[in-house]
Amino acid sequence: MGSNSLWSIRNSGRLGDFFNGPDNTPTAGEGSTCVVETPTIPEIQGTDLLSTFEGVVVETIGIVTVANDPTDLDLEVFIQDAVGDGDPLTSDGIFVFGNGFTGSPFPDPRPEVGDEILVRGTVAEFAFDGSGDLTITQILPTTVEILSSGNDLPAPVELSDLPDEAIADGIDFWEALEGMHVEIASSQVISPTNFFGGFWMVARADATRLPTAGFFKRSSVTRIVPTVDSVDYNPERIQIDDAFAATANPLLTPGDQVCYVRGVVDYGFSNYRIQAVELETFADELPTTASRRSGETGDLRVTTLNVDGLFDLIDDPNADDVPDAAEQAIKLDKIALAIENEMLLPDIVLLQEVENQTVLQVLADQINASTGTTSYVAASLDTNDDRGIENAFLYNEDVVSLDIFELISDPAFDESREPLVGTFSIGANVVTIVNNHFSSKIGDDPIYGEVQPFTRSTEAERRDQAQVVRDYVNDLILSDPSALVLVGGDLNDYEFEEPGDGADYPLAILAGGVGEEPLENLNLLERAAERFTFIFDGNASSLDHMMATPSLVDFVVGVDILHFNSVFPNTLDDDATTPFRVSAHDAVEVRFDFDL
Repeated sequence: MGSNSLWSIRNSGRLGDFFNGPDNTPTAGEGSTCVVETPTIPEIQGTDLLSTFEGVVVETIGIVTVANDPTDLDLEVFIQDAVGDGDPLTSDGIFVFGNGFTGSPFPDPRPEVGDEILVRGTVAEFAFDGSGDLTITQILPTTVEILSSGNDLPAPVELSDLPDEAIADGIDFWEALEGMHVEIASSQVISPTNFFGGFWMVARADATRLPTAGFFKRSSVTRIVPTVDSVDYNPERIQIDDAFAATANPLLTPGDQVCYVRGVVDYGFSNYRIQAVELETFADELPTTASRRSGETGDLRVTTLNVDGLFDLIDDPNADDVPDAAEQAIKLDKIALAIENEMLLPDIVLLQEVENQTVLQVLADQINASTGTTSYVAASLDTNDDRGIENAFLYNEDVVSLDIFELISDPAFDESREPLVGTFSIGANVVTIVNNHFSSKIGDDPIYGEVQPFTRSTEAERRDQAQVVRDYVNDLILSDPSALVLVGGDLNDYEFEEPGDGADYPLAILAGGVGEEPLENLNLLERAAERFTFIFDGNASSLDHMMATPSLVDFVVGVDILHFNSVFPNTLDDDATTPFRVSAHDAVEVRFDFDL
């Protein structure tokens, strides 16, 4: 690599001479002009996360492999060294970003795929402020010159088996390919297409069920799973984006196939991704119903579901979302369809993210009018949540009665939604249900971020909240050792220990320690392949849970997680004709036999 030009000037003695003479007139004489360095793209990229040329003005040449629309104000192209340096630890490609707002002198016509261009500009490492992201190496050009057109692209790197356990290995692998032309054949879709046109997949070699692998063929998802001494966050997953594609990515769901994808490796919004320029897929038609069940039916059904915000039409300064009438009607229709057709009219529903009891009763009345066989009643109480959302119960008073409902107040929930407790009479039995929505994971370091190993700062809040709920359960059991208690809702955490947790992670606190009556996580009665309620960045996991005291477990005859939300594309959010994607969360259903 060439030397840093600023370093060369400062140490040549010329910098001091520059300020000699009257009126600071340079007296260094001839030959004092700054020399622009001319490294190759692999030399700019180097073998580290950060380029040693950061902040240096360089001049380099490459073939355009991907280019944005020439009508865009900004210039965004990926270029790659035509030959490369043959070193697998250095990338041969780089991103060139010209900000149109600063008046960069872009060529006319703009560079196209196959053009060989000369770029002069400053090497920079970019990440959004405060994101915790890794940086992407780029050149901010002052000059772009097209040298020739119609060149063959550098042959794409064939990828077939990706790092499949350690995130550090994934970072090393993808960083060495940053900006490069790649291709993958025969891949498995593991997440639905999102709002931004992206989806996630794993290569064929990684779509196998190994003892420590997170991919499950039955459900076609990649779950975060515990390993012998750590947790597998699945670095083998890769996002396919369509920002530079001529057409939008197709709408896909887990189980669909990617026959072939070609593009360039990019990084943004906390993840590595392939910007696709060629994509061949095979997709199944969407089903008419999605929920699958196993086990006995029982005589009472209890289900929990986070509805992702059911708001009224009043502009409440304490709520952050006010839908218009049409948006609310769609939301009500979708939740009603989900409760009727996918959840099969549970006797008790634990709901999270409802604004108030009034709007929930509107939903109850709509379902009652539609079915003619239910008498749903809504129950909720105001919480401290800064979004104005509450936990709520929807229950069929023809089957059960709600005798008491109250909030668990504690400083752990000062800026959150306090748990809602309901005491229900179910035949001759009394069941206490604690409906929770613990603090979210927003604020944790990204998995593919600059902090490694990444930290989960929000978990402390959930530990405190879990302890409050555990103490409440302990008090119930102290007064009645055979108490029937169900703790459920969106707990925003996993059922296993993550690195750095120790034994006091939130679900372990709820489960109980030495001398405490255990709470059994009923989700663990579901098949491992189906044990997820949420898919984020291609990783499936359980955030929503149901836990019960041993005396209540005796009545359990079936547990299923109903996947009518997390596996479907975001485009269905506004489709009132389907219950699919009423929320990002799936529902957890527990069936009991109380001899009613």
